[in-house]
Amino acid sequence: MRTNAHDPLLGKAARLYYDHGLTQAEIGELLSLSRVKVTRVLAEARRVGIVEITVHSDERPFADIEAALVRRFGLQSAWVCPSLGPGEERSPSSLGVTGAEALASVLPHVQRVAVGMSTAVAASVAHLRYQSDSAVEVVPLAGSRGGRSSEANPHEVATTLARVVGGTAYHLPAPLLATAPEAAAAIRGLDEVQGTLDAAAAADALVVGIGGTARVAQALRRSVTETEFATLRELGAVGDASDRSTSVSSD
Repeated sequence: MRTNAHDPLLGKAARLYYDHGLTQAEIGELLSLSRVKVTRVLAEARRVGIVEITVHSDERPFADIEAALVRRFGLQSAWVCPSLGPGEERSPSSLGVTGAEALASVLPHVQRVAVGMSTAVAASVAHLRYQSDSAVEVVPLAGSRGGRSSEANPHEVATTLARVVGGTAYHLPAPLLATAPEAAAAIRGLDEVQGTLDAAAAADALVVGIGGTARVAQALRRSVTETEFATLRELGAVGDASDRSTSVSSD
């Protein structure tokens, strides 16, 4: 993707580095920038699409670890991305690249996919470069949060994924969390809601992010007290998937 709406400095630094082979130190001296600033400018040039890098290789960086995971847990396949540490800005992007590879390997074999609420899934969809030969249907697994638009909302993830693959998206006209059990029952009773939930239940593939108990989704953090979290952990909860508590057996 090429864009003209950018700071000219990005293009200048990129041309000097990639076309003319100058080092970052030489660019900094030429443009009166610190080396740290040059590094950030080059990274921004890649982020906005001024610089595009294509790696012509099918080698996966952690193929040995992935193979070990498949053997250990009886999986069909596994994808591993580098851990860049807490707070590292590159981590979501790296996870998205790997997640996109996983999605691209699954989508050719499904006609309907259900997606949950997850920043990891949203990042994967954002990095996906795939066009389906068949009309893939994408169904949100849960309702959406109110307030500002969020790429992690199931509705928005489903719409974006459908657009990327050339498929169609379902809508789930419901909030992520109901205000009361009675409200949840009433919402589930709506034909348009139940129809979408039935479609999600019949999906060929489920795509969700899995969180831990230490850092939980903000939607859960606002709705579940620390006492309730402690009770969930005592009952065996190990994390959440699409803002739903997940537990494992001790066997």
